Amino acid sequence: MSQFRHPYIVVDSTDPEILEELAFHFGGSILQKKTRVEKHRQQWSWRLYGATNILGFLEKIVPYMRCGTKVARARILLDEYPALTVRNGRYTTDQVAAKLDMEERFMAIGHGRGASLRALHRASA
Repeated sequence: MSQFRHPYIVVDSTDPEILEELAFHFGGSILQKKTRVEKHRQQWSWRLYGATNILGFLEKIVPYMRCGTKVARARILLDEYPALTVRNGRYTTDQVAAKLDMEERFMAIGHGRGASLRALHRASA
């Protein structure tokens, strides 16, 4: 088990055709999600794992992304993750500190739409 987080990408949709296009062009897998309420539409989830796959995907889509928090997170992965991830898994004390700092900054950015507003609300309360 690793001491660090591993990046992955998840896209949820009620339109499986969009997810099939993502899987066709970038790989990954599509999962059918459970419908908890009968009147809700069926949902699917596309998931992409592996740093090489994710970085390749992000390089292609970052110019088209509109959510500022997700762009900021993508930039951290693209700009810092490869240099801070050693292939053999043996990190020096300085490398561990740098990687944990990157993870902390990544996680502090927020979780998509509304995350920035929630953070502002907490800070003003």
